[in-house]
Amino acid sequence: MIFQGSQGSLVLFWDNLLISGFPLGYKDYDYYKEIANELIVSSLRRNIPMKQQIQTYHCMCQITHKKKKNKTKLLRRDHELFLASALALVKLQIIDEEDVIFIAPRKKTSLHKS
Repeated sequence: MIFQGSQGSLVLFWDNLLISGFPLGYKDYDYYKEIANELIVSSLRRNIPMKQQIQTYHCMCQITHKKKKNKTKLLRRDHELFLASALALVKLQIIDEEDVIFIAPRKKTSLHKS
């Protein structure tokens, strides 16, 4: 499900499959990127090697993709973990931002009356 905010939506894809959409408004794109930064830093503080972090983030994205492809119900937490993992991989320059992120402007409602 894609949630739309006052400024549109942050839409996430994996392997050309739409996975999640998050509202943009009072939470902007920088807010979501900060979630990934915090995930990386907190993992480093717990002495989790970077290579292991990358493998874990990639695995989380693959699992979420498989669930979505198989039409298995995704919980809100699944979407949040996918967001953090995908953006962490973007931050670490493992994947290209354009391959997973699309910022959709707010859908305009029609004011035309019949």
